[in-house]
Amino acid sequence: MLIGMLNEKKRKYLLLLLSIVIIVVYSAIYWNRVIPFTDGWGIYYAELMKTGKYPYRDFYVYLPPLNLVIDSILWKLSFGYFIIYRLYRVTERIILLTLIYKLLNKVVNPEISAIASVAGVLYVSLTNFDLLGDYNQTVNVILVLMTMILLKIVSDKNISNKKYLFFLGVMIGISFLLKQTVFVASGLFLFVFLTMIYIVDKNKNYIVDVIVTFMGAIVPILIAILVLIKNEAFFPFFEQVFIDAKGSLVTTLTSLFVILIKPKVIIIGLWLLGIGISLKKNNYYGIIITVLGLFLSIFLIYRNYLISINNIAN
Repeated sequence: MLIGMLNEKKRKYLLLLLSIVIIVVYSAIYWNRVIPFTDGWGIYYAELMKTGKYPYRDFYVYLPPLNLVIDSILWKLSFGYFIIYRLYRVTERIILLTLIYKLLNKVVNPEISAIASVAGVLYVSLTNFDLLGDYNQTVNVILVLMTMILLKIVSDKNISNKKYLFFLGVMIGISFLLKQTVFVASGLFLFVFLTMIYIVDKNKNYIVDVIVTFMGAIVPILIAILVLIKNEAFFPFFEQVFIDAKGSLVTTLTSLFVILIKPKVIIIGLWLLGIGISLKKNNYYGIIITVLGLFLSIFLIYRNYLISINNIAN
């Protein structure tokens, strides 16, 4: 009742604050009662780096280097206290929630945005452990930022916006430095999605814009490569991350191809294309129909799982 009496701007801020409170309370239930194994890895690597050892060259790491940089900085700023380190990760979760909320506010009212944002952040935490100190949460932040830039591009009257395309490329490059599988999947998706949008828009700047996006992606990757070469760690990095690891380049590309030919992925891809085209044409009825179609598709895809869960419950 009180929320309904506020103007839209104040309502947005109040609902965001309530959403943050819910997430903080949820995280506080167990935030000082369990240490997931990935938190231990990150802190252990940070401790090794404090002794002067260099990743890949002096000890094995299966993840790209940005994870190590983030953990090392956060652990140094935690002064050896795990509770402080965990607070930084809760803050990252609040940032994720805020970005999702801001993104959804562009297409739906603040109440729905708040519910969906909280549900989304809770959903990504539903694993055996709530991996606050894991690369997955950071990757989610990057993916939401990429989505925001992508929607800005397709909703803009001038899709060939070099500034946003360059920043989109930078986000893709950062995803490479976080997790190689996310880089391949997001990069391929964005390439296909934007290609289809350019075809629909009959835009003639396609080649130039692909180059601009590629140059953006190269910037963070090139910086990381130069640092690794300087510290004699590039070849060990390549071997550990792209050959030995479970997410090796060959395994990633093969798995991605198998995933892409699945009907559920094709349906979701068509759904995203529909939203992109609808945004481009400012057709909000098209967005609503497309979203409803997605929910119907999800139901049809997962109906067997829902039936199985229902049978177990009974």
